Amino acid sequence: MDELANKVQAIEEPKQSQVDLNVALDVLGRASDAMDLMYSRSQKLEALLKRAIEQSKTDLAAAEGRIKDWEARARKCETQIQAYEARLRETEHRAEMAERNAELADRNAAEAADWLKRYYDKILESFGSRTQISLPAAAA
Repeated sequence: MDELANKVQAIEEPKQSQVDLNVALDVLGRASDAMDLMYSRSQKLEALLKRAIEQSKTDLAAAEGRIKDWEARARKCETQIQAYEARLRETEHRAEMAERNAELADRNAAEAADWLKRYYDKILESFGSRTQISLPAAAA
């Protein structure tokens, strides 16, 4: 009977081995499919990342260009401000000079008016009371 059991067992063992192999092949097939799917997704992700990196580089270059433009504008504005400040200082200096000249002219005019009045008084004094010359109201 042992011999018969051994023969039955020997017949059943290949069937069991075949089932185990089929299961193992199925598991390997599924694992292979999963690996293929992961590889495909990693390729897509890598492509997306490359596009994102390229877009970032493009955006960075554009931003750097705009920064350079704004820096150039700022330098130009600073130069204009310095020119305006120089013109303002020059204008203030001219205004001060004009004010001094006006004050000097006022003093000279007052002095001239004083001299004219003295000359007039001398003329009147030298002619005496013979003839009175009337001065215009503005000169008095």
